[in-house]
This record gives sequence, structure tokens and C-alpha cells, in this order.
Amino acid sequence: MFPLLEFILRVEQAPSANTNERLIADTLGAWNVVCRRPGTYHHFPPLGSDLNWSYMPYVSSGEVNQMYRRRGPQAAFGILTPSLKLRHLQRIPMVALATFTILTNNSIVSKTHLENASPFVSLLSQIVDTPGLTLNQVFDRDGCPAIIAESIKSNWAVIKERASQMSETPLPEPERPINRRQSSPDDEYRVGFINKRLQYSLKRGNVREVNELWSDVVQWPVKKTDAPQPYSLKRGTLTKELCHLFILVYMSLRQPNIAIDVWNHMLKSGLQPNLQTWDNMLSGCKASRDWKTLEVVWKRMLDSGAQPDVVCWTTRISGLIEGFQVDLGIRALDEMGRIWLRTARKQHPKMKLEQLQLLPEVDGAVKPTIETINAAVAGLFNKHSPDAAHRVLAWGGKFGITPNLITYNTLLRPLIRNGHVKQATALLRQMQEAGIQADVATFTTILDETFRYSKHDTAEEQKAIIDSVFSEMEEAGVEPNLHTYGKIIYELLQNSHGDMSAVNAVMARMTQRGLEPSSQIYTMMVGHYFKQSPVNLDAVRGIIERANMVEGSTDHKFWDRVVEGYAQEGETAHALRILGNVHCANQKVGFLALRMLLFALAQNQEWDAARNLVRKVFLDTGGPQPEGAHVRIGEQLFWQLATQLQLVDDLANVRYAD
Repeated sequence: MFPLLEFILRVEQAPSANTNERLIADTLGAWNVVCRRPGTYHHFPPLGSDLNWSYMPYVSSGEVNQMYRRRGPQAAFGILTPSLKLRHLQRIPMVALATFTILTNNSIVSKTHLENASPFVSLLSQIVDTPGLTLNQVFDRDGCPAIIAESIKSNWAVIKERASQMSETPLPEPERPINRRQSSPDDEYRVGFINKRLQYSLKRGNVREVNELWSDVVQWPVKKTDAPQPYSLKRGTLTKELCHLFILVYMSLRQPNIAIDVWNHMLKSGLQPNLQTWDNMLSGCKASRDWKTLEVVWKRMLDSGAQPDVVCWTTRISGLIEGFQVDLGIRALDEMGRIWLRTARKQHPKMKLEQLQLLPEVDGAVKPTIETINAAVAGLFNKHSPDAAHRVLAWGGKFGITPNLITYNTLLRPLIRNGHVKQATALLRQMQEAGIQADVATFTTILDETFRYSKHDTAEEQKAIIDSVFSEMEEAGVEPNLHTYGKIIYELLQNSHGDMSAVNAVMARMTQRGLEPSSQIYTMMVGHYFKQSPVNLDAVRGIIERANMVEGSTDHKFWDRVVEGYAQEGETAHALRILGNVHCANQKVGFLALRMLLFALAQNQEWDAARNLVRKVFLDTGGPQPEGAHVRIGEQLFWQLATQLQLVDDLANVRYAD
């Protein structure tokens, strides 16, 4: 796609509307193909019609962040190309960044193009806005035309800023015909928005909010077909998946009667429950540790004639154990094995037991998997039943179920926690002998448990611990990533007692390996220096200077902490200088930080500077919003303070004067 993108950028310098339109359409068409999930390549719209973006992967920003932390920036951009292997993703980040630069440039792309491709652009903005993503991690000139490389490099700050804004404010979706008599404000909801609201209500245990959401959703038109739907129809359409989510949340909140109401509404609406529906009922019981209701749901599932799959069995077994019914959980696991053996024996009557247990599968029953074993083992360790966990592992071994990386990581945690260093080392050796490669998660487990009990260690003792972990990682062939370094630095900062030698040693190690600290690491460090007593302003300046040396190493959160820190110390001159530099770099500082700075200026009686600050914010953002408008709390607090300080009275003529 590089030739297409290069031509678009060159056309921008000598614009031709018709040429540009065709090139943009071709670029979006190419992305529409590579973004598709495997198995959806036979669904293409008629020539001349809008592209169908409903076959793209749907992921949340949290899932993007998780992919970035676990597998790196290339894998995060690889979400856009689900059919490609990781080894084929080398150039995808540069192609994606160039595409994003073009699509978000109003002088190149029409509003219609942007709206029609809103699902793609929204997902792309989520990935570009990934916390910690820096230019150094993705910049690659190899095979990339110079005009594209320079465009990305010179506009990196703008790219991140646009992605941040678009992640916070979703793009408008393609317009579609609407029956005005049936339309309502409910149609403006997105399924993703409902999901977030439900998760938020679940965390707070707020049944009333969930009820309000369901009362809205229950009025939506129903999607009764399993055929893929255009993206725009996902908004305001009741689907089986959405009902599953409500069932899961209601069961998690111990509201089985309302969950059954959702179930009944599915039936009445022509949405047939399936095994996933049952599993959501079971998962909700597990989340609320309501083992009695879990067993009632299980019995009803069997009575209905449904045959539980391995997912349902795993949920039941782990749910019983998590519900403090360890014996019942183990009994359920044994029941699963006995049902499978009984079915296998009917089909292979002459086979010995040892051979039957090793059969991969039989018709009519599901065999326990390593996922089932892992769920049981993790639950048993959480319930302080290590002997039972090892018996379950031995039981699984008889069925030919061998431990995987997750199993070993689960076993490793309690060994490290209890200080059994020799056993932990032996387990790591056993992993290698079994051909299972330890990963970053393995050593993150070690670090988690090590730091849990290192609060009173000296800096030298902490350095020794970290060196030993790094040595083990090298022996295992595992390279720590930025997430690992960030976790180490975070833990060391919590227990530094003013001695930064261990942190400095970790930073030096990163430098030796050519790794530039992420914006999160810089933010943690600058926040730590501001919290010291007395505040270490020299160290703060050192961090700012180092971060400024590499483009893309800072984000708005970093600058927020810097401005806030200086403001709290009354160092308003430094805060204003930083604010000016950030503004010149096309980055931003949040309203809460600006409010703290305004408060500091007022305390210092620097009224001219305070008026200038309010004036600049007014010009950048448009000033206070009218009463009743939806504004963020930081913006509201800033303008409240400015009003209290009587600094908004003369703003009416500012825009005219400028």
C-alpha cells in the first residue's frame, strides 16, 4: 500500500480533487479487505456501494492496551489485520500511521469518506492512542518511501493528539434511512457504550442503573438473523450478544429473577438461547460466588436437553471452587471425566482404561482440557488448597492433559510468595525440559511476588533481587519489555526511601539495551520527585530534559503531572514555560492541571499571568460552556475558579480583538 499512500501525499502538494477521491477510495478498499476476520472474504458489497465494515474485529481500548503490553506494538497494530501472522506485521504500523495521517487531514479527505469508514478509523485511533506507544517503537524507514517516513516523523505529536481526541469522541457513523416515527434518543446508544455503562454499574453494584439501561434496550428493534449486519445497524439493535451481557451482569449482581426476565424477552423476541446464554448464567453465578444458584442453573440446563460444552463445564467447576465449595468442584471435575469415560467405553468397549483416557475425543461427551485443569488449579491455590491442586494436575495427567505455560505460571506464584526459591528454580527448569518457554508473564509473576515482601529491603538488596530475575530471564531467552521495566520501576519507587540507585540501575540497563523509557515511566518518575520532601526540582528538570531528547516519549499525562507539580510548589514561572513549550509542540495540558496553575498564580498574586492564562484557554477552547451543556469535570472546575477570581468578565471581546 506504500505506493498508494505515497501518491496521495504527493497529490496533496499539487491537489486534484478527482484523483484524490479515487486514491482515498482505493486505500480504504484495500484496508477493507485486510481488516476482515478470517472466513468473511466472500461477503463483498456490490460495486459502487459503500464499503461494509461489519466484518472488522471489534475490540475495546482495554483489549488493545493488553495486546500492546503482552506482545508489543506490532501485535497491537496487527489487530487491524487478523489474517496475518506476527512475523508478517513488520511494515503494518508505518502503513497504518500513514493512513491515519491522511484520513484525519481535513484538507485531503472528505467528511463523507471519513464517516463511511468510521469503524475503521475509530479502531485505528484506539491503537494509535495506546498508552506508552512511542514513535521509536514503530518507526521503520526500511522499504518506506521517504515522504511517508518524514510525514509520520514530523507529525507524530499531531498524530497522537488526533488519536487521543478521536478515542474520546467517537466519529459519526454513516447515515442510514430512519423511520422517524420509531426513532428515539435510545437509537443514539452504541452497544460498546452500553457495555461500558454495564461494567461501571457492575463495579459499583448498582442494580438500579442496570435496570435503567435494560428498560432502554428492551425497546430496541431486534436483530433476528445471524447474517452479518452493516456496522451502522449495530447501534440501537437488540442482539443475542447484548442479552447475554445483561444476563451475565444481573447474575453477577445476584438478580436471577431479572436475568430470567431477560431470557424470556429473548424467547419472546425470537432470539433463541444457546450454550453461550447458559454459560453467561453460570459465569454470573461464579462472579457473585453464588454456588447454590449455579447448581440450580446447571440442573435447569440439563433438564432443558442442552449438552454442556467444555466452556460450561469449566465455568461450573471453577465457580464451585471460587464459591468455597472445593469438594463439590473437584467432584464436578471427576463427574466430567466419568461421563466422558462412560461414553468412550460405549464406543470402544474393548479398549483398556489407560487407552480410553488418552483418546482425543468421542462423540456425545466433552473431555476435560488444560483450560479446565488450569481453572480448577488456580481456584484451588486461591482457596489455599495446594495439595488438592496437585491432585487435580495428576488426575489430568491420566487423561493425557499436559501442563502449559499458564499452568506453570499458576504453580510458580505460590512458590515465590512463600519464599521457596529452590522449588521455583526447579519448576522453571522443569518448564524448559518440557519444552515450554517461560514468557514475560512468568517473570512478571516472579516480580509481583518478590516485591510483595521487599518493602524493608535496602537499595542494594533490591538491586540484587532484580539482577537475579534479569539473569533468569536471560537464561530462559526472554527479553523484558517496557511493561516489565515499568512494573519494576513502579515497585522500586514505592519502596525507594529516597535512595534512587536501584531505579537508576534499571534505567541504565534499559539504555544499554537501546530501550527508551515509555511516557508512563517518565510520568511515574517525575511524580515521585515532586512527592519527595523537599521536592527534587533538579531531578525533575533532568527527567524533562531526557524525555524531550526523544520525540514521542511524552504524552499529555506527563505534562499534566509536570505542570501540577510545579504549581503545587508555587514554581509558576517553570509551569508557564512548560505550558508554552507544550502548546508550541501541538500537545495539550488538561483542565485540572490548568486549574492548579491558575490557583497557584492567584496565590502568588500574579494577576497579569493569571489573566493571560485564562485568555489563552478561552482562545483555545472557546470559553465557558452554557449552563446545561455536557462538559468534563476538569473544564467545569477551571471556569468556576476563573469566574470566582473575576477573570472572565473581559473575555467577551477577546476573540474580536485578536
